[in-house]
Amino acid sequence: MSPFLLMDAQGFPWRGRISVGADRTAAARADVEAFVGVDGGFGYRHFILHHARLAAQAAAQGTPVEAFLLGSEFVGMTRVRDAAGAFPFVEALMALAAQVRAIVGPAVKISYAADWTEYGAY
Repeated sequence: MSPFLLMDAQGFPWRGRISVGADRTAAARADVEAFVGVDGGFGYRHFILHHARLAAQAAAQGTPVEAFLLGSEFVGMTRVRDAAGAFPFVEALMALAAQVRAIVGPAVKISYAADWTEYGAY
């Protein structure tokens, strides 16, 4: 399953251009946390976990999901660092992977589909 944030429409950027405040600031972490949000809220975490629950429901009804992508090509988010130099969106993806794992079970492969420019960025 690949929940896909599609924004390639007039007036909306490619998801790779989504970003937050200035790199290496406390505000960057706060902005990432606001974008990711909480389960049940209006944010990326809820979006991903909703799809994980759909995958689990499909498996329970006899249509197993073999793989689950946490996202794709969030170049502008994965490169942003907080004031301490950590990568808060990458941390959020790791936490999401654990949450998705708890929902879909151990047999499902979980990954993130990076844009080619993300490889070796730092």
